[in-house]
Amino acid sequence: MSPGAITWYAVVATIALVATGAQLLRVSSERRTVRNQLAAVDTLAPLADSLQLIVRQRESMIAGMTGEDVLAISLSSRTERRAGGRMLWNPVSNDWVLITHGLRQPRDGRTYQVWIVTDRGWVSAGTFQPDESGSAMMHTKQPIDRGVLRSVTVTEEPEGGAASPTGSMVVSGSV
Repeated sequence: MSPGAITWYAVVATIALVATGAQLLRVSSERRTVRNQLAAVDTLAPLADSLQLIVRQRESMIAGMTGEDVLAISLSSRTERRAGGRMLWNPVSNDWVLITHGLRQPRDGRTYQVWIVTDRGWVSAGTFQPDESGSAMMHTKQPIDRGVLRSVTVTEEPEGGAASPTGSMVVSGSV
């Protein structure tokens, strides 16, 4: 083989080596980009799960507020003119949805607790905190016989709630 041919092969081999190196760098860069994108998708999974949970909760509340058997109980306060709300009860599905407005913030270490008052006593339906505007929405399931329901009352209780009402009544409504 002549020295000119060897030089020509060396030049071609060098060009091929440089092209292969450049291709390897490009593929490595694309691989890093794809890995970063996959990592970003993995961090979105918990957010997607929590959003799906919120959607399921909202759908459950909507289902609890619809139907021909739903009873709406108006809630009002004897002392605070702005405070009020509604308790929607679906006795078929045992869904209860509380919607309040105009509530003041409970004192430090306190929360609001919902009570379903029946002929048989007071049943706790859970606790809630209103937002800055005094509004809240809460959903619970409580099996109550239709004939024993008398009223719904919200009281201010120690944080975590109480076994029976101890605090002052905030809003209330009779059936």
